[in-house]
Amino acid sequence: MSDRELSQKKLDNEALDPSSLHLDNQLCHRMYVASNLLTRIYRPLLSPLDLTYPQYLIMLALWEEDNVSILNILERTKIDGGSLTLILKKLVTKKLVNVESCSQDKRKKKVKLTRKAKCLRSKALQVNHDLRCRFGGVFEEDEFDAFVKSIDKLNDSILEKVSHIEKGEEDNL
Repeated sequence: MSDRELSQKKLDNEALDPSSLHLDNQLCHRMYVASNLLTRIYRPLLSPLDLTYPQYLIMLALWEEDNVSILNILERTKIDGGSLTLILKKLVTKKLVNVESCSQDKRKKKVKLTRKAKCLRSKALQVNHDLRCRFGGVFEEDEFDAFVKSIDKLNDSILEKVSHIEKGEEDNL
């Protein structure tokens, strides 16, 4: 048996173990808790900017690269399309972005920052600074880099599997 086959057999056996259903054994629960706690940490930092955490993610993407397609924002933030549409409507209402049709293809939309949003960027720098101050010392720099790489690897793997599931290709997993 190859290493991969042995690893799969071990996973199959573990899946049948009743303790695999314990909450403390669920990676998804740990990720949910971490995500929830991070959002709660950001809330008071983003309040002076009048932004929610998902709105902040979109603004970060736009501050990095302005005047981009909605598809570009979807790819960068990994926020689902329905949610993104609602968030963009809120940002338009707050006069932080404009959503305009592309001149070449009216079906495609581009998102542009307003002057107000560009001014907000300097205040957002304080959010990043405050967050680093609150979490300074949790990780050494090399530990942080390794942690980020692990999360990216996990997200890439999950994204690939989700893509197959959404295409109805569950058998390819």
